[in-house]
Amino acid sequence: MHLEILLVCVACVIAGIKASAIHGPCETDEDCGTIDTECNNNVCTCKPNFAVWFDSCVALPQPRITCHKKHDCHRSLGVKSMCTKKNQCACKPFHHLHQGQCVKNRDLHDTCDHDHQCYCGEDCQEKIACIHKNCSCKAGHKPYRSRRCISDTPFVLRIADQVQLAPIKATESFVKESTVASSTKTLFSSVISIVLPIFLLIK
Repeated sequence: MHLEILLVCVACVIAGIKASAIHGPCETDEDCGTIDTECNNNVCTCKPNFAVWFDSCVALPQPRITCHKKHDCHRSLGVKSMCTKKNQCACKPFHHLHQGQCVKNRDLHDTCDHDHQCYCGEDCQEKIACIHKNCSCKAGHKPYRSRRCISDTPFVLRIADQVQLAPIKATESFVKESTVASSTKTLFSSVISIVLPIFLLIK
């Protein structure tokens, strides 16, 4: 019962943690809520090959393409591209690169026709797919914070394993101590049973 209560509390704490926006505080990459961000020196920043665009991270092509207006980018990346203030071509917000063209993101649970439409981050492409016309996490993965797919081994279960080991180790220790105490008690009783009659005879 106590273990179940502990697991529920842990789950509530984890669920209550809010993700940080760009330039927000963080300790790990998972603390950053914006797609294609990572935690650098305890601050959420855009990953390499991405640029800040207001509250989003926009994809930059490799190699970089310089521009002066959006039409300079359309020739290479398609009409879903734009020219940033730093004169670099990039995909529009909520778009990603696929085979050199900017494609609109289809988020987790959105409708879709092809796998490449589904997007949950540059490092998430192998975890998401268009399954039955719906962007879904692939087998062995599950939704995380409604937008990403992560491994299907829950953090809470990993904690549970550690929590469950504690009473087991404590029980093993108790059994060992009890065994030693029992053996000592048995030995003491045996000694008394032998010595006491001899003592009474002598007396």
